[in-house]
Amino acid sequence: MDEADFRRMCEEFQEKYSRARKEIGKVVIGLDDFVRDAFVAMLGKGHALVESAPGLGKTTTIEAIAAVVSARFRKLPFNANLMPDDLTHTVSPHEVGLRIDPGPLLDAEIFFANELNRGAEKTQSYLMSAMEEGVSSYRGDLVRLPDFRFVVADINPIETTGTYQIPEALAERFLVKIRVDFPVHIELLKIAASSEDRKMREIVIEKVFTPEELLEYAGRIFDWYRPYFHEGSWLVEYASAIVEWIRKSGFVVLDINGMPASPSVRGVEDIKTVSRIYAFLEGESVVLPRHVKQAAYPALRGKFFLNTDAVGKGLTNDKVIAAALASVPVSRSSP
Repeated sequence: MDEADFRRMCEEFQEKYSRARKEIGKVVIGLDDFVRDAFVAMLGKGHALVESAPGLGKTTTIEAIAAVVSARFRKLPFNANLMPDDLTHTVSPHEVGLRIDPGPLLDAEIFFANELNRGAEKTQSYLMSAMEEGVSSYRGDLVRLPDFRFVVADINPIETTGTYQIPEALAERFLVKIRVDFPVHIELLKIAASSEDRKMREIVIEKVFTPEELLEYAGRIFDWYRPYFHEGSWLVEYASAIVEWIRKSGFVVLDINGMPASPSVRGVEDIKTVSRIYAFLEGESVVLPRHVKQAAYPALRGKFFLNTDAVGKGLTNDKVIAAALASVPVSRSSP
């Protein structure tokens, strides 16, 4: 693919992406970063962890995204009694005993794990292992999952009763972590004003993409930007330096050997993935320093845990990332 082909691909995608955002906007007001980073995760063949209080429109947004990309959508609320078999098997009454059908995980292309931190650790781990490896079990047999699969899992940061800590090894598997905050004043007014109209009529969201198209875009994006991430490139050095600064900052928890537990190498890889997609969404043929800085937040905020001293000082993961970006210089060889 040459520069002209890349430009045509960008224009084609931007036209569809703009239409998709308008379709999603029929039922979602605000949440622009949520929608953008969900597309980033899909184009990066990854998954998204969402931190949000209840009632801010996550389900509506994910359903709208699934509709606009023509993907089969399934939502499953997690709780302490949910077992791995509940993801892959559905048991219902039948004329003669019980009927066992494939569970939501086996059929979903976009799977919403609602309040993942309420599920037991073994169920959390099974979900992510299955979605990463692309296989699961059904009635004793291995079953291949859809080629296009996207897990969105949310955690409720307010309620802690009956919840489990998301293990670092699991949190790292998400390509991005998205924060959903309470809407600003103007968005709140629009939500309140439009809700009555939405109750009175059925809103149809038109399909814009297909899962197959998104997979094709994902592959072409990766191939186009791959030459910029060679050993010794400023991009690789910059992404690595950001992760190393956080590890050495003294703000993260230590492992049993007294070494920083996170972020790991996966943090570097995910900065690379997210930054190239941010560049693509802007129509840039090269990744620029601003793309790496922008990518550091969603790519890293879920990949390390702060120690008690850092929490006591009022630090957050985003503040630590900001400190790293302020401290780590960009190579002079960058564009």
